[in-house]
Amino acid sequence: MQEGAAANRIAVSPQGEAVVITTSGIVWYDLAGGIFDETPPGCASSVAAGSYSDPLAAPYADVWITGCGNVNNQGAKIFQLQNGTAWVQIPALHRRFR
Repeated sequence: MQEGAAANRIAVSPQGEAVVITTSGIVWYDLAGGIFDETPPGCASSVAAGSYSDPLAAPYADVWITGCGNVNNQGAKIFQLQNGTAWVQIPALHRRFR
């Protein structure tokens, strides 16, 4: 993430690792001390972060997003960043993370 970039949403894992979404929907996670790395390509409108000890978790947190794009009246598509390598759609729709 470039210096001076703006985050639109932020989530923090139980271990204190930050995951942010930029205003353009790109997801980044904090490697350490404010140094951020971009996740695999994807677009997010909201984010949640669980423990990195969870099964299939990315290296720094168990990251979940709702995708960008058209949201119908049933909700938005949900994705999990599995093993830090790919966003995998989870067969469910949700209106909002709480």
